[in-house]
Amino acid sequence: MEGPKPLDILQVSLHGGKKLGNVLIYKMKDWLYKDKRLKGKLLPVGSYYTDLKIVFPDEFDFLYELESLVEGKNFEIRPSGFKDIRNLWRTPNGNPLKKKVQIKTPEDYSNKDNENSSSNWLHKINGGFVLSHVGVKNTIYDAVFHEAHHLDISMLPRYLSLDSTEEATFVYGPATTLFFIWNGRFYKNLKISVDLTVCIKAENWNKYFDFLRPNYMDQSSCLRKILEAEMCCYGYHLVPHISDRGYIQWKLSTSYLETRVLSKFPKKSPLKQVIRIVKFDKEKFLKVRPDLGMMNDKMLADFLQLTNFYSGNDYDENFKHLVSSYVIKNVVFHLCGFATCKEWNKASLSTLYLLTLTTLYGGFKRHSIRNFYISQHNLTIPDHGDILPGFQKLFGEVKIESYQKMFGQLDIKDFDLNKFESQPFEPSGLKTFFKITKDDIDKNYHILWESKFLI
Repeated sequence: MEGPKPLDILQVSLHGGKKLGNVLIYKMKDWLYKDKRLKGKLLPVGSYYTDLKIVFPDEFDFLYELESLVEGKNFEIRPSGFKDIRNLWRTPNGNPLKKKVQIKTPEDYSNKDNENSSSNWLHKINGGFVLSHVGVKNTIYDAVFHEAHHLDISMLPRYLSLDSTEEATFVYGPATTLFFIWNGRFYKNLKISVDLTVCIKAENWNKYFDFLRPNYMDQSSCLRKILEAEMCCYGYHLVPHISDRGYIQWKLSTSYLETRVLSKFPKKSPLKQVIRIVKFDKEKFLKVRPDLGMMNDKMLADFLQLTNFYSGNDYDENFKHLVSSYVIKNVVFHLCGFATCKEWNKASLSTLYLLTLTTLYGGFKRHSIRNFYISQHNLTIPDHGDILPGFQKLFGEVKIESYQKMFGQLDIKDFDLNKFESQPFEPSGLKTFFKITKDDIDKNYHILWESKFLI
């Protein structure tokens, strides 16, 4: 079989308010081309390519889609509990977001030179084979690591250099990261990270994704036709799920689908504007977990610390924000999906903003925010106590002076939450619910952060 053609250019363009042009042209000869299994293509994903990037343009994300793996021909997607094709009917579904990839043509993916190496793609189970997420990722990492350490610095464009304080490549989760330093006119000593995540394309999406169900999305929603068209055309992806428990699993990824969908909306569309505004708030108020040492109740602080550790939230804040941008986008997608296109376009930006904030806080309080694409899966979110200080400051700074007279005229005791949720764009109901939410935040904040007693 003929090997893959060289990937000549990995290019990233930066626009820091003004167009700076192409500042990262990274020509990597012989990268990933000694192994025919690595034939693939690069897909740009993430906030920079969807007009949602805020603060500094310092993070760029790519998927590397393996073209040597074709669903139906070379592999089948199985539940995370898959062990044997003969007992498939008894296989537990497991986590709806995690899957195993059963290889149908193992001869095409075996590591004949050393089948026991960490870069072996195949894992044997009961006479069959599944694709090893670790083996695939290690193969990509080894190739990138080798080329990065033999990079000719003169190949990089002006003002761009490798970051001497970081390893040329770094592994975190499913991605392999390259680090650079930009010293152009507008950004001095700006650290740039480029994440490369290997992935597999899949097209049979109806089995796992249910976002088009009538009770989840209105028939005339602005999102519906775009989502369906993009999913049918481009499918979705599976990326390595890196787990300390050693599970051989791949995770469903909609990052490229989301990039495609968001690219269909103008930069000044209400959808993108409200996401950007709430992301700004997140950077200011909800980026870092509050210092539990500030709590008066030591017993409560110790309990929350223990909860964070065992829930997997005790990560370095350089890589995991308290509230992720994905959670914000997920909530906005839900709201846009529930509304008719007429309702969404008629609503003011302030209405969408307040609705997003109140819905976001409600999800944290219930500790349940449903995945927009897969209703059976809830997103990983921080504890209610962790987000209270940030939300207390945020809601205290929301400029709603013009609403104060209306608040005084409304009887919130008779407020029907179910009715509000069924009519989410009714202005007076939204303002009432905002006050109810703010009062709830203040009450719980004073109990958990300013009281020595846990109620």
